[in-house]
Amino acid sequence: MKKRIPYIIFTVLITMFIFHNSMQNAVDSTASSDIIIGIFGKILNLFKINTTRDQLVTPIRKLAHILEFLIQAVFIAKCFCGKYRKRIVYILFFGLLTACVDEFIQSFSYGRSAEVLDVFIDFFGTNMGMIIGGAFHMFRRRKRCRA
Repeated sequence: MKKRIPYIIFTVLITMFIFHNSMQNAVDSTASSDIIIGIFGKILNLFKINTTRDQLVTPIRKLAHILEFLIQAVFIAKCFCGKYRKRIVYILFFGLLTACVDEFIQSFSYGRSAEVLDVFIDFFGTNMGMIIGGAFHMFRRRKRCRA
């Protein structure tokens, strides 16, 4: 159990971060996104790829959703013991629950709305985290078996 405490703490922290982002009003959320969009814009300009802010807003915001839930799924998987296949239920349940609560909270934030598409995007991030976590788990298990 002691080995899992850091993962439980990180899971709670990433979930709080997700909910914090949902509580931001539209102006604050846009300001946060603009910082990341500016960084990506500069990186793309280094590669001579010219883009406008409007072209980057939606992909960057959706990618952020996917990344948040991917990280959460990896930490959720580490919170539970047993075979990885059995952990999948917990990962999917908590990922979907967080996605639904996230959108519910967002519906009360000024200037923002709850979108079913965002729940699917968040859940996609959960699934990607589950797959990546499963691949690492399988890789480590095979490596241990060979040793």
